[in-house]
Amino acid sequence: MRKNLRGQVSIYVIVAIAIVVIIGIYFLVTKIISPGGGTSGKFNEVYQYYDLCIERELKDAVDLAGTQGGRVYTPDFIPGSEYAPFSSQYNFMGFGVPYWMWIASNSLIKEQVPSKQSLENDIARYLNENLGKCDFSSFSEKGYSVSLGEISSKVVISQGGVRAEVDAKLDVQKDGQSEKVLSRSIDVQTNIGLLLDEALRIFAKEKAEAFLENYSVDVLRLNAPVDGTLVQCNPEVWKTNEIKESLQNAIEANLGALKFRNVPGDYFAVGIDSKVSARVLYSKSSPQVLEISGEGAKSGFLIAKPIGNQEGLGVMGFCYVPYHYVYDWRFPVMIQLMAGNEVFQFPVVVVVDKNLPRKGIYSNLLTEDNSSFDLCEYKTQDISVNALDINLNSVDANIKYQCFDQECDLGNTKGSTLITKAPACVNGFLIAGANGFDETSQLFSSNEQSSSEIIMDRLYNVNVTVKVDGAPLDGNALISLEGKKIISTMVPQTPSIELSEGYYNVTVMVYTNSSILIPASTSRQCVEVSESGLFGLFGSTKEKCFDITVPETKVEYALQAGGRSDIYLLPSDLENGNLFFEVKGMKRPTSLEELQNNYVLFDSQGVEVHS
Repeated sequence: MRKNLRGQVSIYVIVAIAIVVIIGIYFLVTKIISPGGGTSGKFNEVYQYYDLCIERELKDAVDLAGTQGGRVYTPDFIPGSEYAPFSSQYNFMGFGVPYWMWIASNSLIKEQVPSKQSLENDIARYLNENLGKCDFSSFSEKGYSVSLGEISSKVVISQGGVRAEVDAKLDVQKDGQSEKVLSRSIDVQTNIGLLLDEALRIFAKEKAEAFLENYSVDVLRLNAPVDGTLVQCNPEVWKTNEIKESLQNAIEANLGALKFRNVPGDYFAVGIDSKVSARVLYSKSSPQVLEISGEGAKSGFLIAKPIGNQEGLGVMGFCYVPYHYVYDWRFPVMIQLMAGNEVFQFPVVVVVDKNLPRKGIYSNLLTEDNSSFDLCEYKTQDISVNALDINLNSVDANIKYQCFDQECDLGNTKGSTLITKAPACVNGFLIAGANGFDETSQLFSSNEQSSSEIIMDRLYNVNVTVKVDGAPLDGNALISLEGKKIISTMVPQTPSIELSEGYYNVTVMVYTNSSILIPASTSRQCVEVSESGLFGLFGSTKEKCFDITVPETKVEYALQAGGRSDIYLLPSDLENGNLFFEVKGMKRPTSLEELQNNYVLFDSQGVEVHS
C-alpha cells in the first residue's frame, strides 16, 4: 500500500515539474517574441509609437510617389538637347517629375513607366532606409532602453490601401524586464493603387491612339495657317511669334477642357471612363519646340504671295493666295489624377510631326544612330493581313507597314490572306492600296498583334454638276471636298473626280465676270532682329522693317455664288456616277465693298448635294 502511494506521489511530482517547465518555456518565448505588443502593458506606449512611426513613413512614401509619377526614387537624370529640350524629367513647380514618355536628345521617343511591383519595391526601400530614424529618445527619460535592429520590409498595394510588413528586432527593457518584437504589420488607407491603375489606363490610351496629339493637330489647324487658299490679290502675312502665342493660348484652353469620360458626340470626352477625377495641365513656361517650314518662316514672318496679279497673268481673271506651312511641335503636359485628397501625376511629351500626330514608336531594334538603319531588314514578327471591301469580299491589295518614318513592302493579298513577316514595332500602321480603292491605313502593333482585317472603300468616278439658284452654271466653279484627303476640281474645265464613301467638308465657289479695279498699295512690316557684332552676343536687338507692295490689279472674275456644308456620301450616292451641287447666288459685285460683302455672305450659305 505504501509502495503504491510512493508511486502516485512520484507521478504527481513529475506532472508538476512538467507544468512548471511548460510555463517557463511559455514566458521565455513570449518574452523574446511578442508580435502583438508584448506581454506587459507597461511597454505598449513604445509599440504604439513604433507603429505610428511606420505609418508616418509609409504615408510619406505614398505621397512622394503620387507627386513623382509613381516613383519614390527617380531614375537617373538624362539631359535634353537643342532639338528636344525636355530632359528625362519635367520641372513641375520646382521639382523634377520623371516623364512617362519623352523625346530623348537623340530624337527618339523613350518611355519610363512604373509598375505596381516597382512602386511596392520603392516604398519598401524607403521604409528600410528611414525607419531607423524613428526617435525613441523620449522614452529614455522614462527609464526605457530601446534598440532597433536591421530593417527588412515588404509592401503590398491594393485598390483601397497599402500594407507594410516590417521585420526588425525591437528590443525594449525597463526595470529588469525586457521584450523583443520581431515584426509589425501596418495598414494605411490610400487610393495610390487605384490612382496608379487609372494612370496606366490613360497612358495606354495615349500611347495607342495619341489622343493628345490629335487634339493638338485640331488646335494647330484652327489657330495657325497650315494649308489653304485665300481669294485676294494682296499678300497674306503672319508673325511667327503671334502664331506661337495663339497656339499656346488655344492648347491651354483645349487640353484643359478634356474630360476623361466616354460620352458619344462630346468633342472633349476622350473616350475612357476614369474611376477618378483627371485633367491635363499645360504651362506656357514649359520648354517646347515649334518649328515652322515655309516661305519666310526663318525671318519671323510667314508670307504667302498672291498668284494672278503678276504681269501677264491677268487672263486668270482673279487673284488667289495659296499657302502651305509644315509644323513640328513638341511640348510637355502633366496629367493629374485625384481621388479624395490624394493626387497622382505623370508627364508626357506631346509630338506633332509635320502637321500630323505622332504615329509609331521605334522598337528596341533601333540603334542610337538610326540615320543608316533599315528597319525593313529586321522582319521578325509573323503576321497575317486580309484586305476586304465593305461587303467583306476579298480585295487584291498591296500591303505596306509603316513604323515611324520608315515604310516596308510586305506583299500582296491576291484575293486571300497575306501571311508574312513584319518588323517589330509599337503603334505602326498597316497601309493597303489597290486599284479602284481608296488607300487605307490601320493602327497595328506588330510586337503584340498577329493578324488584322483592313476594310477598304471603293473609289467611284463621279461627274459633278453645279447649279446656281436652280439654273445651269454660268461661269467657273471651284469645288473642294475635304475628307481623308482634299480633292478639288474646276467646273466646267474638269467635271469629274474620284470619291469614296465618307464624311466631307464641301466648299463651292462660283466666279463670274467682273471689272473691279484694286488700286496699288504699300504696307510696312517690322520685326525685332539681333544686332550684328559684339552687341548681338549680349542680346541687343534692333527693328528691321520692309515694304510689301501690291501693284494695281483688275479683278476680272469675282465671287457671285457658293457656300459650305458638311455631308456624308454613301456608296449609293456615288454608284450612278453623278453628283449635283446646288448653291445660292449673290449680287454681282461692282466694287471691293460689294465683293467683300459677298465673301461674308458666302460663309453663311450652304451647299445642297444629291445624286
